Amino acid sequence: MFELKLEQQKEIEYKGKKLCAFHINNFPHSIYVDLSGNLYMTYWPTPNARDERKERELRLYKEIYSLLRGVIQTMERTKTKRLPDLEELTQDCREIGAEIKDIRVADKKDIEKAQRSMASILERIQFAQTPELKEASEKICFAIIFRDSLGRINIGMVSARLVAVKNRLVERMQNILSWMIKYAEWKQSIEAFVLFHKNYLPRLAQRVKYLIDYDVCRLIDSGKTHVIVNKIKNIWSEIQHLSSIGGWKYWCSQVRSDIIECEGAINSLNKKKAIECLDRIWQSTLLKIAQYKIHEVLLRIDVELAQGEFKKDSHINGINWIIGDIKCIKENRWKNPICAKILTLLRMARSKLQKTLVDKKAINESKENLRTAYQII
Repeated sequence: MFELKLEQQKEIEYKGKKLCAFHINNFPHSIYVDLSGNLYMTYWPTPNARDERKERELRLYKEIYSLLRGVIQTMERTKTKRLPDLEELTQDCREIGAEIKDIRVADKKDIEKAQRSMASILERIQFAQTPELKEASEKICFAIIFRDSLGRINIGMVSARLVAVKNRLVERMQNILSWMIKYAEWKQSIEAFVLFHKNYLPRLAQRVKYLIDYDVCRLIDSGKTHVIVNKIKNIWSEIQHLSSIGGWKYWCSQVRSDIIECEGAINSLNKKKAIECLDRIWQSTLLKIAQYKIHEVLLRIDVELAQGEFKKDSHINGINWIIGDIKCIKENRWKNPICAKILTLLRMARSKLQKTLVDKKAINESKENLRTAYQII
């Protein structure tokens, strides 16, 4: 069983407020959870200068699924956009440096061509905020004029400046790769937790369904109520560690309430009441499985957007499957029915993607509807 334990209580500060938070075993020490189940991931803001050291800050995630998506989305954007851009700029610097070695002072056309190439690089990094890219921008500004401090055209000076620009770009890539390793570790630990419970929930639903269909009546009639009570208590022992984590806290509290009520019904030999309680647990577990499927759709959308290849039909099909699953859930025994609201949000998300031309606004609105739907669960 993949169990989470809160350890090392610590006081953290988020937006000026001091909070009591905990580390989670099996999770990186840069991730905290507070008493409400909110998750926080530490990061260091980009310094404005090399000698500046900023205090680490916290990003808030309401539940564990959005934390995982945030980590994966950052990694994908970096792999598909930031690193390739830096590699391209580095290669451009090498090529310009190789070309200007053969330029003579009188070759004005070749100098202008090199200046245009350098201007293209400068245009892409002139508003950068990181120290390495700021320095690269400054050096290319000096190189592009092709003149030294005495006002002479100086090819050697330009070559040296371009080498310095290339070195700063390489340094930036190395820094990105160093924290990408950290992100990969975070992703691995969070994903292990999420995938374990993705496989656990269907097994739990089958066990509860078996209790409803066979065990309750048979064991109560045979006077073995302690056997069914122990089976129900085992369910709680398996999931109680999830009650401190956002995305699971509400579900765990509802299951706990139903388990207590079910135990009372079994001890009083009330088979009908016991089955009603177990049915609520079963139906809510099915809904929890649907929540994970919504998370998967959101994750695929985020990854595809980062990779620049959005396939709307696969997401529409995914939403249709989830709608079909939720339609099968019977919530007539629930105190607060929510399936109708979830179905409305899923249909709204689907309609945004069914447009002939799906623009960025429609995708974001669809994602927001999906996020709201799974946060209700």
